[in-house]
Amino acid sequence: MLKYKQILFALLFVLLLEGLACGAEEGGTYFDLGVFAFEEGKYAEAEAFFRKALERTPDNPLYLQHLGRTYVRLGRYTEASRYLEEAWRIDPELQGLAYDMAYLFYVKSEFSRAIELFQGVIKDEPSNVLAHYYIALCFLEKRDYQNSLKFLYLSADMSPGIRVNAYYYEGVCYARLRRFDEAVERFRFVKEHGEDTSIRKKASQWLDLIERQKVKKGKPYDLYFKLGYGYDDNVRLEPIDSDLFADEEDRFFAGYFSGKYDLFTSKGITTGVGYNHYEKRYADLKDFNLRGSIFQFYGNYASPPFTFSLSYVPYYYWLDADSYLMRHQVGPSVFWKMSERIIGFLKYAYLRDNYFSNNRKDGHSHTVDGSIYYDLLDGKGYLFGGLGYADKSASHPDESYSLLEASLGISLELPWYALNMSMLGKAIEKDYDNVDSAFNVRREDTKYLWNFSLYRTLFYEWLETKGEVRYTRNDSNIGDFDYKRHVYTISLGARF
Repeated sequence: MLKYKQILFALLFVLLLEGLACGAEEGGTYFDLGVFAFEEGKYAEAEAFFRKALERTPDNPLYLQHLGRTYVRLGRYTEASRYLEEAWRIDPELQGLAYDMAYLFYVKSEFSRAIELFQGVIKDEPSNVLAHYYIALCFLEKRDYQNSLKFLYLSADMSPGIRVNAYYYEGVCYARLRRFDEAVERFRFVKEHGEDTSIRKKASQWLDLIERQKVKKGKPYDLYFKLGYGYDDNVRLEPIDSDLFADEEDRFFAGYFSGKYDLFTSKGITTGVGYNHYEKRYADLKDFNLRGSIFQFYGNYASPPFTFSLSYVPYYYWLDADSYLMRHQVGPSVFWKMSERIIGFLKYAYLRDNYFSNNRKDGHSHTVDGSIYYDLLDGKGYLFGGLGYADKSASHPDESYSLLEASLGISLELPWYALNMSMLGKAIEKDYDNVDSAFNVRREDTKYLWNFSLYRTLFYEWLETKGEVRYTRNDSNIGDFDYKRHVYTISLGARF
């Protein structure tokens, strides 16, 4: 009896070895090992096993699908597309393949194609929670908040495990629809029930932002005061549109006030008035003290993602006790929220100048300015750049010119001492229209400006302190207009 059992076990062992060898030859064993590695998050190992399986059966759509799915997890989307599309060509009905393709388009930010495929998955598999969740995120990225909310509701109801994340994105949708009460309800749920620290932190940040927006929305006015003390190593002789300097240094006090009030707000339309006042007083070179009064009359129309504005701004400047310049400025501007991270701004202005002490510079200007702001680090900073063009016609031919300006800057919240940092650089090409009557040369200037500042709130959110360094260099083909200038300022500001 024992002999027969030994023979039976030997036969079974031989059959098992043959089965394993056959499976390995066809790729099945490597495929199984790849699935185990994938489920454990060992994607590099899974890739190796799936590739070995495909070496034995190159046209197996199941193996192609899983290798493509692995490359998605590894962030190698080009390779993922290759294998998933090949699997789709061989067997478009393969279980889970449509979802894998849709998810690939989602991570590649091809949201329209992802939505189309997710809709097909949901039609065939109404209980697929992840398809509901990711199609909602696709609609959110396309700013279709109503459709996003519809699928977020369904995914939250279908799976308690996904509810916190779904509620967070529901809060984002409500906030962007300006339905703040519903947004607050969702973010509070996430803050109280979220297990992940990062999502609780994001919910708290949204709650703080909504609170500030609600306060701002209910406040029709804005007031800002600033007092500063500084040092200028090359005082400007004329404060506006001039490149003449005293070649003398001095200390100064500067004060600034800005206020505006919305007179009328209804159905996206806002009209209002504003006033800015600027004072700069030198310790020794008192003849160059500057004072400016600037009024503003504005009207805005908001039609998301655009806001259209029209303003009229009269300026009046004094140099010491004498009237210096009266300027009228009028023009439209457009604010465009291109995406959640990108904001664009375009402005045209017509300016009419009347110089009281130098009527050679009287005349008018046309200016066009465009800029783009890109959100960095979830609202903790932004990168910005712009281009501008101006064309000035003056009463004296020596003072007519065209100007081209490029700017680039960055603003960041620093991780130390609640500091904020801002840097801005500008390059300006200024070409005069005519030969200068005094130098017998058509003047051409290149100006470089660099500004660096550090600032932080001080004791209260409405109170801030700021340190600033500004450097200017002008290179001209007429040596009398070459100069360098450094200005250092420390100031205290308050906003209400």
